[in-house]
Amino acid sequence: MRPIVKITANLKRIRSSNLHRRLSINTAKTDEIDMLSLTINQMLEHLEQSFDSQKSFVANASHELRTPITSILGEAEITLMKERDPETYKSALKEIVSSVERLNLIINSLMELMQTNLDNRDFQNVKVDELMWEIADELAGKSNGDQVRMGYHLPEDITKSVISGNRRLLFIAISNILKNAVKFSEGKTVDCEVRYIDKGIQITIRDQGIGIAKDDLIKIFQPFFRASNAMNFQGYGIGLSLTDNIVKLHNGTISINSVLEQGTTIVVFFPTA
Repeated sequence: MRPIVKITANLKRIRSSNLHRRLSINTAKTDEIDMLSLTINQMLEHLEQSFDSQKSFVANASHELRTPITSILGEAEITLMKERDPETYKSALKEIVSSVERLNLIINSLMELMQTNLDNRDFQNVKVDELMWEIADELAGKSNGDQVRMGYHLPEDITKSVISGNRRLLFIAISNILKNAVKFSEGKTVDCEVRYIDKGIQITIRDQGIGIAKDDLIKIFQPFFRASNAMNFQGYGIGLSLTDNIVKLHNGTISINSVLEQGTTIVVFFPTA
């Protein structure tokens, strides 16, 4: 019992402030006690990574929320410092409204991101072709809608075109990818191909945009991360993180291949219902 007592005593010393601490393990890993300690250390590793990710998320979220709030306060304070003509007041109010809209967009995106972390699936059978038509219709309602070229390669058996999922979240996930492809392609054609393969639905979105650097690809799904060459484009770095969470929620996979100045290909796979 002595080794168990030692493990228990060491675990009691570990807090959120020192998650880097680990249990000692014999190099040979000869018995069950060593295997137990190894398993606990692996759990501590995951916990440490989760805490670090949470700290980073909170810091980035605070920064993104503070920026429009600072803009609103600054514009209001300067405007109220002295009497101004109606046009100046109108211009100041436009700036404040713009900042409030930005703040609202960030908050809504964060709420959607949080929803994907909750075990509230509300799943139903979703026909992928109908979902893609809805997304294409939304894009077509905008000036850049004709950039997207859709291709469907689905079997006649409609049951093979159905996935189990939350329709609204799936719409958000795929729409985010397409909107990014359109935005970063700057007028060039974006190809979207939907096909049944390996007992699932594969959605491939290929653009001819600015591409993503290799060093940025490994961080592209982190909340608020923006690639080094994307800073001149509007956005907050939440969309792909949200998409990644939604895909995982549906037991799917997502992969990205990209070449700078040539374009990006994103492949999403969902198992069929």
